Amino acid sequence: MDLVRGLVLFAQVSVVVFLCARLAGFKPPAALSWTVVLLAYAATGVFVMMDDVPSWDGQIFWNAGRDVLGGLDPYARPEFLNPPTALPIYVLFALLPLSEFLWIWKIAALVGYGVIVPACQAALRPTFEANRLSLSRTDLGLLAGAVVISVAARFGIRVGQIPILISLAAIGALAMRARNRPVGAGIFLTIMSIKPNTMMPFLLLFPPKTYIKTWATMVVSGFLLTFVVVHPFDLCDTLLRNLQNIRNASLPGAVNDYSFEGSIQSGGVDFLALDYAIYHLGLRDRILISAVHFAGIVSLGIFLAWQIYRRPAINFASAASIIACLSMLFLYHRQYDAIILVIPLVYTFSMALAARDWRRWIYRACTLGIIGVLSEPMAQIGRLIPFAQGSGILNRLVEAIVLPLGTWVIIAIAIALAIVERRGSAGDPMPAPSDGASPHDKAATEGSSSTRVGVNVPSR
Repeated sequence: MDLVRGLVLFAQVSVVVFLCARLAGFKPPAALSWTVVLLAYAATGVFVMMDDVPSWDGQIFWNAGRDVLGGLDPYARPEFLNPPTALPIYVLFALLPLSEFLWIWKIAALVGYGVIVPACQAALRPTFEANRLSLSRTDLGLLAGAVVISVAARFGIRVGQIPILISLAAIGALAMRARNRPVGAGIFLTIMSIKPNTMMPFLLLFPPKTYIKTWATMVVSGFLLTFVVVHPFDLCDTLLRNLQNIRNASLPGAVNDYSFEGSIQSGGVDFLALDYAIYHLGLRDRILISAVHFAGIVSLGIFLAWQIYRRPAINFASAASIIACLSMLFLYHRQYDAIILVIPLVYTFSMALAARDWRRWIYRACTLGIIGVLSEPMAQIGRLIPFAQGSGILNRLVEAIVLPLGTWVIIAIAIALAIVERRGSAGDPMPAPSDGASPHDKAATEGSSSTRVGVNVPSR
Protein backbone atom coordinates (compact mmCIF):
# COMPACT_ATOMS: atom_id res chain seq x y z
CA MET A 1 0.00 0.00 0.00
CA ASP A 2 2.96 2.33 0.58
CA LEU A 3 3.90 1.90 -3.08
CA VAL A 4 0.36 2.85 -4.11
CA ARG A 5 0.41 5.93 -1.87
CA GLY A 6 3.69 6.96 -3.45
CA LEU A 7 2.19 6.52 -6.91
CA VAL A 8 -0.82 8.62 -5.90
CA LEU A 9 1.40 11.40 -4.58
CA PHE A 10 3.54 11.37 -7.72
CA ALA A 11 0.48 11.51 -9.98
CA GLN A 12 -1.13 14.24 -7.90
CA VAL A 13 1.97 16.44 -7.98
CA SER A 14 2.40 15.81 -11.72
CA VAL A 15 -1.16 16.88 -12.55
CA VAL A 16 -0.85 20.03 -10.46
CA VAL A 17 2.49 20.90 -12.09
CA PHE A 18 0.98 20.53 -15.56
CA LEU A 19 -2.00 22.69 -14.58
CA CYS A 20 0.34 25.35 -13.22
CA ALA A 21 2.21 25.26 -16.51
CA ARG A 22 -1.05 25.84 -18.39
CA LEU A 23 -1.92 28.75 -16.10
CA ALA A 24 1.53 30.21 -16.78
CA GLY A 25 0.88 30.10 -20.52
CA PHE A 26 2.80 26.97 -21.46
CA LYS A 27 1.36 24.03 -23.38
CA PRO A 28 2.94 20.73 -22.39
CA PRO A 29 2.86 18.07 -25.14
CA ALA A 30 -0.60 16.58 -25.37
CA ALA A 31 0.69 13.00 -25.25
CA LEU A 32 2.60 13.72 -22.04
CA SER A 33 -0.40 15.50 -20.52
CA TRP A 34 -2.70 12.58 -21.24
CA THR A 35 -0.14 10.18 -19.79
CA VAL A 36 -0.26 12.13 -16.54
CA VAL A 37 -4.07 12.17 -16.61
CA LEU A 38 -4.29 8.41 -17.16
CA LEU A 39 -1.76 7.90 -14.38
CA ALA A 40 -3.98 9.95 -12.05
CA TYR A 41 -7.03 7.86 -12.93
CA ALA A 42 -5.16 4.58 -12.57
CA ALA A 43 -3.50 5.54 -9.28
CA THR A 44 -6.82 6.62 -7.79
CA GLY A 45 -8.55 3.46 -8.94
CA VAL A 46 -5.88 1.21 -7.46
CA PHE A 47 -5.84 3.23 -4.23
CA VAL A 48 -9.58 3.11 -3.54
CA MET A 49 -9.89 -0.56 -4.50
CA MET A 50 -6.97 -1.63 -2.30
CA ASP A 51 -7.93 0.65 0.58
CA ASP A 52 -9.03 -1.27 3.66
CA VAL A 53 -10.60 1.66 5.54
CA PRO A 54 -14.20 0.73 6.45
CA SER A 55 -16.82 2.69 4.53
CA TRP A 56 -18.39 4.07 7.70
CA ASP A 57 -20.86 6.41 6.04
CA GLY A 58 -21.71 3.91 3.33
CA GLN A 59 -22.67 1.44 6.05
CA ILE A 60 -24.82 4.08 7.75
CA PHE A 61 -26.72 4.70 4.51
CA TRP A 62 -27.11 0.99 3.84
CA ASN A 63 -28.35 0.36 7.39
CA ALA A 64 -30.92 3.14 7.02
CA GLY A 65 -32.22 1.51 3.86
CA ARG A 66 -32.40 -1.87 5.59
CA ASP A 67 -34.31 -0.32 8.48
CA VAL A 68 -36.91 1.07 6.07
CA LEU A 69 -37.23 -2.30 4.33
CA GLY A 70 -37.64 -3.97 7.72
CA GLY A 71 -40.28 -1.52 8.93
CA LEU A 72 -37.94 0.05 11.48
CA ASP A 73 -37.22 3.69 12.23
CA PRO A 74 -33.89 4.68 10.60
CA TYR A 75 -33.69 7.73 12.90
CA ALA A 76 -33.46 5.41 15.89
CA ARG A 77 -29.83 5.22 14.84
CA PRO A 78 -28.27 8.46 16.19
CA GLU A 79 -25.64 8.47 13.45
CA PHE A 80 -28.23 8.82 10.66
CA LEU A 81 -28.58 12.53 9.84
CA ASN A 82 -29.99 12.79 6.30
CA PRO A 83 -33.56 14.05 5.68
CA PRO A 84 -36.38 11.71 4.63
CA THR A 85 -35.88 12.50 0.92
CA ALA A 86 -32.70 10.41 1.11
CA LEU A 87 -34.45 7.26 2.34
CA PRO A 88 -35.79 5.96 -1.02
CA ILE A 89 -32.28 6.18 -2.46
CA TYR A 90 -30.84 4.35 0.53
CA VAL A 91 -33.50 1.69 0.13
CA LEU A 92 -32.08 1.07 -3.34
CA PHE A 93 -28.64 0.74 -1.78
CA ALA A 94 -29.97 -1.81 0.71
CA LEU A 95 -31.37 -4.09 -1.99
CA LEU A 96 -27.82 -5.41 -2.38
CA PRO A 97 -25.75 -7.22 0.25
CA LEU A 98 -23.52 -4.76 2.09
CA SER A 99 -20.23 -5.95 0.63
CA GLU A 100 -21.55 -5.84 -2.94
CA PHE A 101 -23.08 -2.42 -2.43
CA LEU A 102 -19.83 -0.96 -1.10
CA TRP A 103 -17.86 -2.27 -4.06
CA ILE A 104 -20.41 -1.08 -6.61
CA TRP A 105 -20.59 2.31 -4.90
CA LYS A 106 -16.80 2.67 -5.06
CA ILE A 107 -16.84 1.98 -8.80
CA ALA A 108 -19.83 4.26 -9.42
CA ALA A 109 -18.27 7.08 -7.38
CA LEU A 110 -14.96 6.72 -9.20
CA VAL A 111 -16.76 7.02 -12.54
CA GLY A 112 -18.69 10.02 -11.26
CA TYR A 113 -15.54 11.84 -10.17
CA GLY A 114 -14.06 11.05 -13.56
CA VAL A 115 -16.87 12.69 -15.55
CA ILE A 116 -17.80 15.61 -13.31
CA VAL A 117 -15.46 18.12 -14.99
CA PRO A 118 -16.75 17.61 -18.57
CA ALA A 119 -20.30 17.46 -17.18
CA CYS A 120 -19.75 20.84 -15.54
CA GLN A 121 -18.43 22.39 -18.74
CA ALA A 122 -21.43 21.02 -20.62
CA ALA A 123 -23.81 22.54 -18.04
CA LEU A 124 -22.14 25.94 -18.39
CA ARG A 125 -21.80 25.75 -22.17
CA PRO A 126 -24.34 28.52 -22.94
CA THR A 127 -22.28 31.00 -20.91
CA PHE A 128 -19.02 29.67 -22.30
CA GLU A 129 -20.24 30.07 -25.87
CA ALA A 130 -21.68 33.54 -25.24
CA ASN A 131 -18.39 34.69 -23.73
CA ARG A 132 -16.13 32.86 -26.18
CA LEU A 133 -14.65 30.64 -23.47
CA SER A 134 -13.42 27.16 -24.24
CA LEU A 135 -11.21 24.42 -22.87
CA SER A 136 -9.34 21.96 -25.03
CA ARG A 137 -9.77 18.26 -24.41
CA THR A 138 -6.31 18.18 -22.90
CA ASP A 139 -7.16 20.99 -20.49
CA LEU A 140 -10.37 19.23 -19.52
CA GLY A 141 -8.41 16.04 -18.98
CA LEU A 142 -5.90 17.75 -16.70
CA LEU A 143 -8.68 19.32 -14.63
CA ALA A 144 -10.48 15.99 -14.43
CA GLY A 145 -7.27 14.26 -13.37
CA ALA A 146 -6.70 16.83 -10.61
CA VAL A 147 -10.24 16.27 -9.31
CA VAL A 148 -10.14 12.46 -9.46
CA ILE A 149 -6.86 12.19 -7.57
CA SER A 150 -7.66 14.94 -5.06
CA VAL A 151 -7.84 14.19 -1.36
CA ALA A 152 -11.50 15.23 -1.37
CA ALA A 153 -12.44 12.64 -4.00
CA ARG A 154 -10.42 9.84 -2.41
CA PHE A 155 -11.75 10.74 1.04
CA GLY A 156 -15.35 10.63 -0.16
CA ILE A 157 -14.89 7.26 -1.82
CA ARG A 158 -13.05 5.78 1.17
CA VAL A 159 -15.77 6.55 3.70
CA GLY A 160 -18.66 5.82 1.33
CA GLN A 161 -20.00 9.36 1.26
CA ILE A 162 -22.25 10.77 -1.49
CA PRO A 163 -20.90 14.24 -2.38
CA ILE A 164 -20.47 13.15 -5.99
CA LEU A 165 -24.22 12.49 -6.23
CA ILE A 166 -25.01 15.90 -4.75
CA SER A 167 -22.51 17.69 -6.99
CA LEU A 168 -23.74 15.99 -10.16
CA ALA A 169 -27.30 16.91 -9.16
CA ALA A 170 -26.21 20.53 -8.70
CA ILE A 171 -24.60 20.52 -12.14
CA GLY A 172 -27.79 19.00 -13.55
CA ALA A 173 -29.86 21.80 -11.98
CA LEU A 174 -27.52 24.39 -13.49
CA ALA A 175 -27.80 22.72 -16.90
CA MET A 176 -31.58 22.74 -16.71
CA ARG A 177 -31.63 26.38 -15.67
CA ALA A 178 -29.29 27.44 -18.45
CA ARG A 179 -31.48 25.64 -20.97
CA ASN A 180 -34.77 27.01 -19.63
CA ARG A 181 -36.08 23.69 -18.32
CA PRO A 182 -37.50 24.63 -14.92
CA VAL A 183 -39.14 21.26 -14.21
CA GLY A 184 -35.88 19.39 -14.73
CA ALA A 185 -34.11 21.88 -12.46
CA GLY A 186 -36.68 21.19 -9.73
CA ILE A 187 -36.08 17.45 -9.94
CA PHE A 188 -32.31 17.85 -9.61
CA LEU A 189 -32.77 20.21 -6.66
CA THR A 190 -34.89 17.54 -4.99
CA ILE A 191 -31.99 15.11 -5.30
CA MET A 192 -29.73 17.79 -3.82
CA SER A 193 -32.03 17.99 -0.79
CA ILE A 194 -30.35 14.83 0.46
CA LYS A 195 -27.68 17.31 1.60
CA PRO A 196 -29.83 20.38 2.39
CA ASN A 197 -26.93 22.49 3.68
CA THR A 198 -25.41 22.24 0.19
CA MET A 199 -28.66 22.64 -1.68
CA MET A 200 -30.14 25.69 0.05
CA PRO A 201 -27.68 28.35 -1.23
CA PHE A 202 -28.32 27.14 -4.80
CA LEU A 203 -31.92 28.29 -4.43
CA LEU A 204 -30.58 31.85 -4.83
CA LEU A 205 -30.16 31.01 -8.52
CA PHE A 206 -33.88 30.22 -8.75
CA PRO A 207 -35.90 33.27 -7.55
CA PRO A 208 -39.41 31.98 -6.74
CA LYS A 209 -41.17 34.72 -8.69
CA THR A 210 -39.37 33.73 -11.87
CA TYR A 211 -38.88 30.02 -11.30
CA ILE A 212 -42.27 29.10 -9.88
CA LYS A 213 -42.28 25.87 -11.93
CA THR A 214 -38.93 24.88 -10.46
CA TRP A 215 -40.10 25.48 -6.90
CA ALA A 216 -43.41 23.69 -7.51
CA THR A 217 -41.62 20.69 -9.00
CA MET A 218 -39.14 20.64 -6.13
CA VAL A 219 -41.87 20.73 -3.47
CA VAL A 220 -44.10 18.15 -5.14
CA SER A 221 -41.29 15.72 -5.99
CA GLY A 222 -39.81 16.17 -2.51
CA PHE A 223 -43.07 15.21 -0.84
CA LEU A 224 -43.59 12.30 -3.23
CA LEU A 225 -40.08 11.01 -2.58
CA THR A 226 -40.63 11.31 1.16
CA PHE A 227 -44.04 9.66 1.20
CA VAL A 228 -42.66 6.61 -0.57
CA VAL A 229 -41.17 5.56 2.76
CA VAL A 230 -42.78 7.87 5.38
CA HIS A 231 -46.51 7.94 6.13
CA PRO A 232 -47.84 11.51 5.70
CA PHE A 233 -49.16 11.55 9.28
CA ASP A 234 -45.68 10.57 10.57
CA LEU A 235 -43.82 13.29 8.66
CA CYS A 236 -43.62 15.84 11.48
CA ASP A 237 -42.37 13.28 14.00
CA THR A 238 -39.83 12.00 11.47
CA LEU A 239 -38.48 15.49 10.82
CA LEU A 240 -38.24 16.17 14.57
CA ARG A 241 -36.24 12.97 15.11
CA ASN A 242 -34.00 13.93 12.22
CA LEU A 243 -33.35 17.37 13.71
CA GLN A 244 -32.70 15.84 17.12
CA ASN A 245 -30.05 13.54 15.65
CA ILE A 246 -28.42 16.53 13.95
CA ARG A 247 -28.39 18.50 17.20
CA ASN A 248 -26.97 15.57 19.15
CA ALA A 249 -24.21 15.07 16.58
CA SER A 250 -23.08 18.66 17.19
CA LEU A 251 -22.92 18.45 20.98
CA PRO A 252 -19.53 18.81 22.71
CA GLY A 253 -17.48 15.72 22.02
CA ALA A 254 -19.81 14.41 19.28
CA VAL A 255 -18.83 13.61 15.71
CA ASN A 256 -19.77 17.03 14.31
CA ASP A 257 -18.39 19.08 17.17
CA TYR A 258 -16.06 21.74 15.78
CA SER A 259 -14.05 22.14 18.99
CA PHE A 260 -11.01 20.39 20.43
CA GLU A 261 -13.47 18.39 22.53
CA GLY A 262 -14.78 16.67 19.43
CA SER A 263 -13.51 14.11 17.01
CA ILE A 264 -10.71 16.38 15.75
CA GLN A 265 -8.70 15.22 18.78
CA SER A 266 -8.15 12.00 16.85
CA GLY A 267 -6.60 13.91 13.97
CA GLY A 268 -9.72 14.86 12.01
CA VAL A 269 -9.45 18.44 10.79
CA ASP A 270 -11.62 17.93 7.73
CA PHE A 271 -14.23 20.53 8.73
CA LEU A 272 -15.06 23.30 6.30
CA ALA A 273 -17.33 25.62 8.23
CA LEU A 274 -17.39 29.18 9.47
CA ASP A 275 -18.12 28.27 13.10
CA TYR A 276 -15.14 25.90 13.00
CA ALA A 277 -12.94 28.79 11.83
CA ILE A 278 -14.44 31.17 14.42
CA TYR A 279 -13.71 28.71 17.21
CA HIS A 280 -10.08 28.49 16.15
CA LEU A 281 -9.79 32.26 16.18
CA GLY A 282 -9.91 31.89 19.93
CA LEU A 283 -13.59 32.15 20.86
CA ARG A 284 -14.76 29.46 23.27
CA ASP A 285 -18.27 30.53 24.29
CA ARG A 286 -20.57 28.43 22.10
CA ILE A 287 -23.46 30.88 22.25
CA LEU A 288 -21.18 33.69 21.11
CA ILE A 289 -19.72 31.48 18.39
CA SER A 290 -23.24 30.69 17.16
CA ALA A 291 -24.14 34.39 17.10
CA VAL A 292 -20.97 35.36 15.22
CA HIS A 293 -21.46 32.41 12.87
CA PHE A 294 -25.03 33.44 12.09
CA ALA A 295 -24.06 37.07 11.55
CA GLY A 296 -21.13 36.06 9.34
CA ILE A 297 -23.15 33.73 7.15
CA VAL A 298 -25.99 36.23 6.76
CA SER A 299 -23.60 39.07 5.94
CA LEU A 300 -21.63 37.01 3.45
CA GLY A 301 -24.82 35.65 1.88
CA ILE A 302 -26.33 39.13 1.48
CA PHE A 303 -23.10 40.48 -0.01
CA LEU A 304 -22.77 37.64 -2.52
CA ALA A 305 -26.48 37.68 -3.42
CA TRP A 306 -26.25 41.45 -3.99
CA GLN A 307 -23.33 40.93 -6.35
CA ILE A 308 -25.33 38.32 -8.26
CA TYR A 309 -28.62 40.18 -8.53
CA ARG A 310 -27.55 43.80 -8.99
CA ARG A 311 -27.39 45.27 -12.48
CA PRO A 312 -25.69 44.90 -14.86
CA ALA A 313 -25.92 41.17 -14.35
CA ILE A 314 -22.83 39.01 -14.13
CA ASN A 315 -22.78 35.94 -16.33
CA PHE A 316 -24.45 32.76 -15.20
CA ALA A 317 -21.27 30.69 -14.82
CA SER A 318 -19.74 33.25 -12.46
CA ALA A 319 -22.97 33.44 -10.43
CA ALA A 320 -23.07 29.65 -10.15
CA SER A 321 -19.40 29.65 -9.09
CA ILE A 322 -20.03 32.15 -6.33
CA ILE A 323 -23.05 30.19 -5.09
CA ALA A 324 -21.03 26.96 -5.07
CA CYS A 325 -18.49 28.63 -2.78
CA LEU A 326 -21.28 29.93 -0.54
CA SER A 327 -22.79 26.44 -0.34
CA MET A 328 -19.55 25.18 1.21
CA LEU A 329 -19.76 27.83 3.94
CA PHE A 330 -23.45 27.37 4.78
CA LEU A 331 -23.77 25.46 8.08
CA TYR A 332 -21.02 22.84 8.05
CA HIS A 333 -19.29 20.55 5.58
CA ARG A 334 -16.31 18.24 5.39
CA GLN A 335 -13.54 18.15 2.86
CA TYR A 336 -15.22 15.50 0.70
CA ASP A 337 -18.12 17.93 0.15
CA ALA A 338 -15.68 20.36 -1.50
CA ILE A 339 -16.16 18.49 -4.76
CA ILE A 340 -18.95 21.03 -5.44
CA LEU A 341 -16.11 23.50 -6.05
CA VAL A 342 -15.62 21.84 -9.43
CA ILE A 343 -18.12 24.44 -10.68
CA PRO A 344 -15.91 27.47 -9.91
CA LEU A 345 -12.81 25.43 -10.79
CA VAL A 346 -13.94 24.92 -14.40
CA TYR A 347 -14.98 28.56 -14.71
CA THR A 348 -11.91 30.17 -13.14
CA PHE A 349 -9.51 27.94 -15.07
CA SER A 350 -11.25 28.87 -18.32
CA MET A 351 -11.13 32.56 -17.44
CA ALA A 352 -7.48 32.32 -16.38
CA LEU A 353 -6.62 31.05 -19.85
CA ALA A 354 -8.86 33.53 -21.69
CA ALA A 355 -8.42 36.84 -19.86
CA ARG A 356 -5.68 39.17 -21.02
CA ASP A 357 -5.91 41.90 -18.38
CA TRP A 358 -5.35 42.08 -14.61
CA ARG A 359 -8.19 39.65 -13.97
CA ARG A 360 -6.19 36.66 -15.13
CA TRP A 361 -4.12 36.84 -11.93
CA ILE A 362 -7.26 36.69 -9.79
CA TYR A 363 -8.60 33.74 -11.76
CA ARG A 364 -5.26 31.96 -11.51
CA ALA A 365 -5.20 32.44 -7.76
CA CYS A 366 -8.80 31.19 -7.45
CA THR A 367 -8.00 28.11 -9.56
CA LEU A 368 -4.99 27.23 -7.44
CA GLY A 369 -6.95 27.95 -4.26
CA ILE A 370 -9.70 25.49 -5.24
CA ILE A 371 -7.17 22.82 -6.13
CA GLY A 372 -5.53 23.48 -2.77
CA VAL A 373 -8.81 23.00 -0.89
CA LEU A 374 -9.54 19.78 -2.79
CA SER A 375 -6.06 18.45 -2.12
CA GLU A 376 -5.39 19.86 1.35
CA PRO A 377 -3.50 17.18 3.34
CA MET A 378 -5.93 17.02 6.23
CA ALA A 379 -4.27 14.03 7.90
CA GLN A 380 -0.94 15.83 8.05
CA ILE A 381 -2.52 19.05 9.28
CA GLY A 382 -4.25 17.03 12.00
CA ARG A 383 -0.85 16.28 13.49
CA LEU A 384 -0.55 19.97 14.31
CA ILE A 385 -3.47 19.82 16.76
CA PRO A 386 -1.33 19.23 19.88
CA PHE A 387 0.91 22.12 18.84
CA ALA A 388 -2.11 24.35 18.10
CA GLN A 389 -3.35 23.78 21.64
CA GLY A 390 -0.21 25.41 23.05
CA SER A 391 -0.08 28.93 24.41
CA GLY A 392 2.58 30.65 22.29
CA ILE A 393 2.01 33.18 19.51
CA LEU A 394 3.06 30.69 16.84
CA ASN A 395 0.68 28.12 18.33
CA ARG A 396 -2.17 30.62 18.10
CA LEU A 397 -1.32 31.44 14.47
CA VAL A 398 -1.29 27.77 13.55
CA GLU A 399 -4.68 27.27 15.19
CA ALA A 400 -6.26 30.39 13.70
CA ILE A 401 -4.86 30.10 10.17
CA VAL A 402 -3.61 26.61 9.38
CA LEU A 403 -6.30 24.38 10.93
CA PRO A 404 -9.23 26.21 9.26
CA LEU A 405 -7.19 27.16 6.16
CA GLY A 406 -9.67 25.57 3.75
CA THR A 407 -12.52 27.69 5.11
CA TRP A 408 -10.51 30.91 4.82
CA VAL A 409 -9.52 30.05 1.23
CA ILE A 410 -13.13 29.40 0.20
CA ILE A 411 -14.26 32.72 1.71
CA ALA A 412 -11.45 34.53 -0.11
CA ILE A 413 -12.36 32.86 -3.43
CA ALA A 414 -16.06 33.74 -3.08
CA ILE A 415 -15.31 37.40 -2.33
CA ALA A 416 -12.60 37.63 -5.01
CA LEU A 417 -14.94 36.20 -7.65
CA ALA A 418 -17.71 38.61 -6.68
CA ILE A 419 -15.36 41.60 -6.91
CA VAL A 420 -13.56 40.60 -10.10
CA GLU A 421 -16.83 39.83 -11.92
CA ARG A 422 -18.23 43.17 -10.79
CA ARG A 423 -15.20 45.16 -11.92
CA GLY A 424 -14.67 43.22 -15.11
CA SER A 425 -16.98 42.73 -18.05
CA ALA A 426 -20.59 42.00 -17.23
CA GLY A 427 -20.69 39.27 -19.86
CA ASP A 428 -24.03 37.68 -20.60
CA PRO A 429 -26.71 37.93 -17.92
CA MET A 430 -28.00 34.88 -16.16
CA PRO A 431 -30.57 33.42 -18.56
CA ALA A 432 -34.18 33.61 -17.46
CA PRO A 433 -36.87 31.13 -18.48
CA SER A 434 -38.66 31.89 -21.71
CA ASP A 435 -42.03 31.77 -19.97
CA GLY A 436 -42.92 33.46 -16.75
CA ALA A 437 -39.85 35.71 -16.63
CA SER A 438 -40.16 38.66 -14.34
CA PRO A 439 -39.78 42.23 -15.66
CA HIS A 440 -36.59 42.44 -13.61
CA ASP A 441 -35.03 39.51 -15.50
CA LYS A 442 -36.32 40.72 -18.85
CA ALA A 443 -34.83 44.13 -18.29
CA ALA A 444 -31.49 42.55 -17.44
CA THR A 445 -31.56 40.43 -20.58
CA GLU A 446 -32.58 43.25 -22.89
CA GLY A 447 -30.50 46.00 -21.31
CA SER A 448 -27.27 44.20 -20.51
CA SER A 449 -24.09 44.94 -22.35
CA SER A 450 -23.02 42.66 -25.16
CA THR A 451 -19.45 42.95 -23.96
CA ARG A 452 -17.72 39.59 -23.70
CA VAL A 453 -14.92 38.44 -21.50
CA GLY A 454 -12.98 36.57 -24.14
CA VAL A 455 -9.40 36.81 -25.21
CA ASN A 456 -9.40 40.08 -27.11
CA VAL A 457 -11.97 42.07 -25.20
CA PRO A 458 -10.78 44.60 -22.60
CA SER A 459 -12.62 45.03 -19.35
CA ARG A 460 -14.72 48.05 -18.60
